[in-house]
Amino acid sequence: MIHGDGLRDAGVAALLDAPALRGLKRLAIYGRGATWAGVFKRLSGEDPPPLEDLDVSAAQSSKKPGAWSRATFLRGVRRLKLDGLQGQEYAPLLGSSHLTSLELLVLGGCHAQRDEALAAMLRAPALPSLKVLSLRGWTLSALEAKALARSPLARGLAGVDVNPSTNAPEALRAFLDAGVPVVGTASYPEFFVSPLRHWDHAFRDDVCEGP
Repeated sequence: MIHGDGLRDAGVAALLDAPALRGLKRLAIYGRGATWAGVFKRLSGEDPPPLEDLDVSAAQSSKKPGAWSRATFLRGVRRLKLDGLQGQEYAPLLGSSHLTSLELLVLGGCHAQRDEALAAMLRAPALPSLKVLSLRGWTLSALEAKALARSPLARGLAGVDVNPSTNAPEALRAFLDAGVPVVGTASYPEFFVSPLRHWDHAFRDDVCEGP
């Protein structure tokens, strides 16, 4: 795994072009040097590394949405962290045909174009291998949670990760009522949800018993 703290696009490209890193499986870009466009350009080039874990949460957003339809390097990615992704990026990402291996998708919070992001999640198709969807930075109303829990994207999930401190019990209950377990982790050390912690019982008393 490489943590590229503060690397600019040229630095990311140089690392990924190094012969010793051709087998790189885990890449995290931190800091505010690299851009989405630069990361995409290199990973979409010839002979990309066989990444399984990719975290580009801190890369700077480009003016145009990422070329997710051409992001063939995502085919082997199992864990993808895109915390802070802007709303305009959600539809191209979730509509990509290259997310066939994806098991964990960490979207964190949406800091711009929230309505566009939510609409994209509600319209998105089910992802064939997705087990956990992390929306820990989102605050959902009960109606939004209900719609998301019954959307194709939530179909077959082992759990959705939402923050119990910022989401009302009614929102959590909407997932539980739809058969989607609410899971949580304090963090994602090395991209892994290890182990999945089911919070169904912790919340069920609160959401099912009222005054």
